[in-house]
Amino acid sequence: MKSNSMKKGFSTLIIVIVLGSMAVALSIWASTGGFLSLRDADALKNLISAQALANSCAEIALETIREDDLYTGTDEFALNGGTCEFTVSDLGDDGRQISVIAAVSGEIREIEIQTESFNPISIVSWIEAL
Repeated sequence: MKSNSMKKGFSTLIIVIVLGSMAVALSIWASTGGFLSLRDADALKNLISAQALANSCAEIALETIREDDLYTGTDEFALNGGTCEFTVSDLGDDGRQISVIAAVSGEIREIEIQTESFNPISIVSWIEAL
């Protein structure tokens, strides 16, 4: 009988070791996944902030050419930990090309806008680069 009870004890020990190993592996995987999802959430927040900053910068550029229809050149500003730059180029007649670049914590968003009149501003195209 002693042999039978040793076999049962050995089987139980093996099962406990296997289940324990699986529990440790699962907890390591879950904690690593949680860390990665936090990092991904932070990157997503920065991406959304960069897009919002690019849109704000584009609106400022449009307001700039509405107020001064002869304006061409480059301007930049910083807001909420990000930077933004816009460049206005003359396309002839009343047409303008506006290039916007915004960056927040390494996430960069770009917008290209073409207009054909000033007051009211008529936007021909608004393209957001990914």
